[in-house]
Amino acid sequence: MAKFEQRKTKEVTLPVSGAIVKIYEGLTAGDVDRLANSPQKNGNVSGVLAALLVVADWDFFKDDEGKQKEDITEENIGRLAANDLYAILKEAKIDTDFLEEAQS
Repeated sequence: MAKFEQRKTKEVTLPVSGAIVKIYEGLTAGDVDRLANSPQKNGNVSGVLAALLVVADWDFFKDDEGKQKEDITEENIGRLAANDLYAILKEAKIDTDFLEEAQS
């Protein structure tokens, strides 16, 4: 009898902020559907939305004491440095060709 597998995660240290982010490896069918139905620019899906779908946890905090984490939201992911976003997508094995073109 088949069972759905648990999504695998891994930790990534972001190159610009140095934050440690726990990400899911790859997308689910539901994630792909959500990306396919999201507004697109120039035929490209939103890298911020793609990252939102794969970030499971992170160590960005609202305060200096590290007591309350920042929520993982589209707005907060949009605040990341572009190279940190790129690292998340690359480590999650999401095609980043559109980001490479945007950086050049």
